[in-house]
Amino acid sequence: MMEDASPIEIAQFAAAKAAAQLVEPGMRVGLGASTISDWIARCLADRMAQERLDCTLIAASDAQVDLLHGLGLASATFEEAKWLDISFAGAEEFDDQLNFVLQSGTALGREKLILTATERMILVSDMSREVLKLGTLPVPLEVMPQGAIATQLLVEEALLDLHVLGRTTRLRQGEEGPIVSEQGNYLLDLFPHQITNPRRMALILAQIPGVIETGICVDLCDKAILGQGDGTVEMRDLSGGTRSRREALDEDAGNIFADLSQ
Repeated sequence: MMEDASPIEIAQFAAAKAAAQLVEPGMRVGLGASTISDWIARCLADRMAQERLDCTLIAASDAQVDLLHGLGLASATFEEAKWLDISFAGAEEFDDQLNFVLQSGTALGREKLILTATERMILVSDMSREVLKLGTLPVPLEVMPQGAIATQLLVEEALLDLHVLGRTTRLRQGEEGPIVSEQGNYLLDLFPHQITNPRRMALILAQIPGVIETGICVDLCDKAILGQGDGTVEMRDLSGGTRSRREALDEDAGNIFADLSQ
C-alpha cells in the first residue's frame, strides 16, 4: 500500500490521478514540465492500457517526451496538434486567485505556450504550495543569450519600481557556464520574496528587451485540482465560486503509486 509515501507524495499523486480522469477520448492534451505532470502522464498511461483511452499528448519538455516514450506512449509536436483541448500545469506556488509560478526547469517558453494555447487549463498541485502572496520561491525568466547581462540589469532596474521585498537576480549557472534552455536561451532567476501585484510584474517583465518569457502565470486558469495528504482532492472553481472535496485514491492506489515511484 502507501505506507512509505509521504503526505506530499500522496497529495500530488491524488491530484494527478484526478486530473487524468478529466481527459476524454480524442482530446489533445498538453502536459506542463513538472513532476506532477509526469505523474499525470503515468496515470494516463494506466487509463490507456485499461480503458483503451485514445488521446494525443503534447509534452512541454524533452525529458517529458522521453518519459512518454518510455511508457510506450506517442507524443505529438505542437505543430501537429496546432491547438489543445486541455492542458495541465504544476506550480512552485500559487495564490488564492490561482495565479502561480512555474517550476524553474529549462523548458519555460515551450511550457508557457502549451498552457496558453488551449481550451482549458487546469492547475494541478498540492495544498502545501498555496501562499498568501507569490514570490517566496525564485521566479524564473528565459532570456536571450545575446546581451544577457544587459537584460539582467534592466530587470533589476524594473524591480525598483515594483512592490517586491527582494531585488536579487542570478543568471543560472552550470559547471561549464550559464545553463541553456531547450530553446537555446539563458535562465535568469529572480528572488522577490513577495510579489504584491503579480499581473503588473508579469506585464513589466515581459516588455523588457531580451526577456523571452516569465514564469509568472496570471489569468491562465480559474480551475484547480489540489491534492491533500489524506488522498482527497479539492476541486476549486473560481468562476463558479465553488470548492468541493472528494476521494481520489481507491483501494488499489498503493500498487499504482508504487509503480509511479520506480
